[in-house]
Amino acid sequence: MALVADEAPAFQMIGNVRDGGKFPPGAMDDLDLVGQDVGVKKAGILPHLALAGGLAIVLTANWIFQLPA
Repeated sequence: MALVADEAPAFQMIGNVRDGGKFPPGAMDDLDLVGQDVGVKKAGILPHLALAGGLAIVLTANWIFQLPA
């Protein structure tokens, strides 16, 4: 886990600072996309609802199934 947390700033620097937040031209060719258009975003709010539901399950289970002190 510490290794992942250690590498996150490097990936952010590469993706946002060096590349300007855009895919390199070679990646666009590999994906058969024209320009920087990556298509229509289709997921909408569902990923956020799934994360909120997972958090609600974890918190509820922690509240219900606490071990006695």
